[in-house]
Amino acid sequence: MATSDSPSSSPSITNKVTESPTKLSTNAPSASPSKHPTTTSPTTSSTTPIDVSLNIQSINIVILTDVHSWVQGHGRHEPNLNADYGNILSFYQRLQQQVEQLDSKPDIYLVNNGDFLHGTILGDDPPEHLVGILERMPFDAVALGEHEVVNSLSIEKMEEPGGLFDEWGERLVTSNVRQSGADNDNLNPLGNNYLLLEGNQGSVLVLGFLYKLNENESADGITVTDVQDVIEEGWFTSLFASCKHQPQFDAVVVLSHMDVRDELVTLLLSKFRKLCGENMVVQFVTGHTHIRSFAELDSHSSSIEAGRFLDTVGFVSFEPKQGSFAHNFIPANEMFLAQSLDMSVDEYHTHDGKELSDYIARTFEHTGAGQILGCASKRFNEMDLLEMYLNEVMPKSFLNHYHSSHNILLQYLESFVGYDLFPGVVTMGDIYTVIPQDYDIQSLGSVKGSDVTRIMEEMSKDDRRIFENSTDMVGLSMESESGNSAEIESSLRYTLHTLSKDASKILSIMNDLGIKSSLKVVSKGKTMRDMWIDYVQNNMAYDGNDCKCIDDVNGCSSTGDASKTPTTTHHTSPQPKPTHPTSNHGPTVSTPTGGVHNSTHGSKGHSTGKSHSSGSSLSSNEATTSSSSSSMWMFVVIAGGIIFVGIRFGRRAAARPEFGSGLHDLEMSVSPPPSYGDVSGGAGGYDRPHLGRYV
Repeated sequence: MATSDSPSSSPSITNKVTESPTKLSTNAPSASPSKHPTTTSPTTSSTTPIDVSLNIQSINIVILTDVHSWVQGHGRHEPNLNADYGNILSFYQRLQQQVEQLDSKPDIYLVNNGDFLHGTILGDDPPEHLVGILERMPFDAVALGEHEVVNSLSIEKMEEPGGLFDEWGERLVTSNVRQSGADNDNLNPLGNNYLLLEGNQGSVLVLGFLYKLNENESADGITVTDVQDVIEEGWFTSLFASCKHQPQFDAVVVLSHMDVRDELVTLLLSKFRKLCGENMVVQFVTGHTHIRSFAELDSHSSSIEAGRFLDTVGFVSFEPKQGSFAHNFIPANEMFLAQSLDMSVDEYHTHDGKELSDYIARTFEHTGAGQILGCASKRFNEMDLLEMYLNEVMPKSFLNHYHSSHNILLQYLESFVGYDLFPGVVTMGDIYTVIPQDYDIQSLGSVKGSDVTRIMEEMSKDDRRIFENSTDMVGLSMESESGNSAEIESSLRYTLHTLSKDASKILSIMNDLGIKSSLKVVSKGKTMRDMWIDYVQNNMAYDGNDCKCIDDVNGCSSTGDASKTPTTTHHTSPQPKPTHPTSNHGPTVSTPTGGVHNSTHGSKGHSTGKSHSSGSSLSSNEATTSSSSSSMWMFVVIAGGIIFVGIRFGRRAAARPEFGSGLHDLEMSVSPPPSYGDVSGGAGGYDRPHLGRYV
């Protein structure tokens, strides 16, 4: 996408494409990109500069992956990550202009590798507010992640006539993501099987693959075909038939929503080598695991993954028939984007980019993201939020208020937390980043305490894990008066609750164990996100004074009335907006029992009704014989929760790079480069290492 804007200060570029890559910029200074750090996100200067130069070769690719709707940037909490999609658009348009000045006329492409939904209030199901923003980005090729195929309402929204998928047209590449036809028998590509990009330096074949989802994980009518099966299909083998004589393409780019060294990457590369030989250049653009990583797979193939949540703009370049791969990771900060172009922050903005930034700001305001809910006394990380949720949020906002006694909630904890909760003012937008996907709370009826223990034991078994090779653990929440150390009493009957995403799995376990519930699944008309909103409003209440109560000796009072506070934390436009997000499936969040729009993930529909449970007990002998088992199980659950987070933290900690290195090549690394901010304190959402808290 060209622009009429021209750089006010264009760098002098010498074309050395065939001998050594052309660098468009020099090292960035060592200063932190935020000259005015806020109290909510302390920053420190890095001792080592970040090299943000771009090595221009014949084929150049700018990469966005796993943005999860963070198109507005990271805002007041993390000013070091201040680039929004408008800034990315300006960067790409300026880079296009500079590349076009080179005598060899290299090709440059912008790709999106999926998982653009779920992460902020803009990416909620269905993505009413996000679609218009995505349509304004000049992507040359787009693939889908699992988050785009799990919710029927979101798929319907993106497939609307004249909507997002129509706008992308042939640029949407879904080689193994299929959709049932009208007869429900034939499977057709949700987008297109492949795309040929024709440029000055030759043709590039683009494929798009998503890792295999588990049964019932995708939305109705969507099938993710095994990669092993797709590469044997007629269209695929025919596409590569020309390799035996004169290939109709000069390089292959695979948008692969999977790990940089996933076994499916290896499988695909092996197939390409078998069909096209050792000298066909193959570039994998990977994602899903939320890391920065680069790996050369052989002399003519490499794999790159470029971060998450718009913390990174990835770049890779290569020579057809040669390889000669070069790559870089640019922090999503305006200063670094501008310096990669040898321009100042004031110079690099384009008209289109500025318009998109303004549009994003207006849209974000319109969602009600700025509605103030309360005050957070500190930065809450994943472990903090997990403990708060199980021990405080669910008991105080739901279980204690349920009409029956002896209430208990069980759930799997995979993909539980989207992002940290930052100190200071807590807004509606903050809650959406903590809980990116919302689920109904459902009641499964009355179950004996001894049977609850059996269910939990089965949930924790490897063959019951939701994701293979995961560290999923079982979350247990009880009424707060029971206390954290309370035991499940075998003699009591409990009203068993769970989330809609887990209901069918738990019912299957109960069926296998021969456990009968007194009721069918009953939707309670409340969601997990509702409970967080209720908890913040009633236990972290706003002080009406920009949360200055945090510095008070007595702290913030829990008796404040958030409803009497200003509606938003800032104003970007006079455009009218709701005071809170609205729901298509129930009342708004203005009351503790209101319903925010429900995102279903595995469970597609729910009935409503009332649940009644019995408080009758069984014999004291049965209670005595099971007491030891219950006590041990409670210890396992608590310890398991700590291990669950510890494993995630530890596996990232083990992979942290040394921050004294120069170029941030970060091969197989998972941590931010220098100048993300206070790395030890956690600017950039990496307050502690973790393994894909939310993927």
